[in-house]
Order: sequence, then C-alpha cells, then structure tokens
Amino acid sequence: MLTFLLIASCKDHRPLSGAFFCCVHCLLFMPNHFDFQIITTDVPGISLVMSMNEDAFSYITEECEFATLPNGAAPLADTKVPHFLETSERCHFSSSFV
Repeated sequence: MLTFLLIASCKDHRPLSGAFFCCVHCLLFMPNHFDFQIITTDVPGISLVMSMNEDAFSYITEECEFATLPNGAAPLADTKVPHFLETSERCHFSSSFV
C-alpha cells in the first residue's frame, strides 16, 4: 500500500507561499512478523501450528489448550484451521501458511 499526501499552499497562507509539501507513507517495506506458521504435513487432513514467539506458544497451550509435539508444534485438523485463524486474529495474532 502506497499513500501520497500532497498539500499545496495558497495565497492566504503567507508563511507557506509557493511551497509544496509531500508526505509519503509507504507500507511496502514494512517487515512482516508472523506469530504462527500453519504447516501442511504428509498426513492427510492434519496441519501443524508452529508458534514463532513466546506469546504465541502461551496462546496455543493455555488459551486453546492444544497438546504440542516435542518440537513445539501443535497438530490441528484441516477443518479446524479456519476457526483457529479467526480466534487467533481476534487476539491480534497473525499467521502464515507454509
């Protein structure tokens, strides 16, 4: 998303007479930090939810009460992924699919 704001002075604004101001707000280069990675597996119908930070891990273990594997990933049925995404977004977490 690229937003431009152009403000031109007019004759009534003497201090800004003849000046043009351009403010550029660029969201193209903002880093994206995701809290979860949804990983597809070789097992049909099962995805893994991998937390990418401590808050995300606390969310899946305490709030969602998911059991986790030794690597920290939580298995989740593919039919439950949309519900997980909806509830995690309400808690201001973001996810990426891998």
